[in-house]
Amino acid sequence: MVTLYKLTDENGQSCEKTQWGPGVTHTASGKGELCGPGWISAYTHPLLAVLFNPVHADIVNPTLWRAEADNIAKSDRGLRVGVTSLTTIESLPLPVLGNNQRVAFVMLCALEVYEDLEFAKWANAQLDSFDQWRETEEEVWLATVAAVQTVWAAEEKPLDLIAIAEKAITYS
Repeated sequence: MVTLYKLTDENGQSCEKTQWGPGVTHTASGKGELCGPGWISAYTHPLLAVLFNPVHADIVNPTLWRAEADNIAKSDRGLRVGVTSLTTIESLPLPVLGNNQRVAFVMLCALEVYEDLEFAKWANAQLDSFDQWRETEEEVWLATVAAVQTVWAAEEKPLDLIAIAEKAITYS
C-alpha cells in the first residue's frame, strides 16, 4: 500500500462531485490523461497538495485526506500522481503556507534547474531577504505556475519536490 493525499472541498467532494469520506474507495479505468476521468489524482505529500492546489483543482476551502492506493500508476513528474483505486482513510489538518513559503518553493525549484550563476546569485539574495516579500495572491498564483513550468523544464534532472517543499516551509 502507498500512502497518498487527496484534496476535496469542505463537503468531501472532488471534481465532478465525487464524494469521499472515511473508508470510501473509488476506482477508475487508468486510461487517458492524468487530469481526465480515467484516473484518480492524488499527491505524495500534504505540502505538495497545498502548493499545487491553485493550479490543479483550485479548491477554495480544501479538506486534506490521508489515503491509500495499491500503487502509483502514473505521475506528472511528481506534481501529482494518478491511481486506478484510492481509499480515503481520514481527514488531516491542512498545512497552512504563507506567500513567502510559496514563493520560496518556486525559487528553490528554479535553483535546482537553472545553472546560470547570475540567476543563482539573484535567487539566493531574494531568499536571504524573504522577510521583505509582499506578494499578492495573483503573484503567488503566477509563481505556482512558474513552479510547474520549472518542474517540466527539468527533463534531465527530476526534482525532489517533497524535500524542496520541506525546505520552503522554513521561510516565514
